[in-house]
Amino acid sequence: MSLAVFEVPTLRALAGRWSSVTSFTLPSRVDAGVEVPFAVAGHLDASTDWPNFAVGFFYIEGPMAEITLEVDGRIYTLRPGGGVAKYTPSPYPCTTISLDCKIKALDAGIYYFCAVTGYVEAGTFYYDDRVDKTVESVAPPWPWWLLPLGAGLGILAIVGGIIIYEERRRQELMLLMMR
Repeated sequence: MSLAVFEVPTLRALAGRWSSVTSFTLPSRVDAGVEVPFAVAGHLDASTDWPNFAVGFFYIEGPMAEITLEVDGRIYTLRPGGGVAKYTPSPYPCTTISLDCKIKALDAGIYYFCAVTGYVEAGTFYYDDRVDKTVESVAPPWPWWLLPLGAGLGILAIVGGIIIYEERRRQELMLLMMR
């Protein structure tokens, strides 16, 4: 199997239905700044005259200019429209290809991705099946448990300030009495 990286919009639709995306486990909602693991798998259902069989993942659009993606242990940087594909040069029916993926982190916002099956030729991914997913990346909520801690620290700071003020005032009075 070979792994190819595409950095430009290289998706083109085919007219047939010889393969299918069998798994695309990307969640629809994630926390911003957190690694997002997922998997993509595809299956070649019928005999074709394709030069190879490929399964790919593409970053369609989103608020980030580029995302960092780990696929099968290798790191790639994808811009909107770019993708990663894994392919086998000798396709035969019932071939299955899977990608183990992780997006390193997403900023808050809405992202569009797709998983595709088909074949790769001359830097273009010709897809037969496509599954689109929308992912909402949300900033983690403010930790509410810090409120009592902050209030307690605020009270300690006020009491400490009063004690320091009174101690200085007592020292000044002592100095005045000594004169």
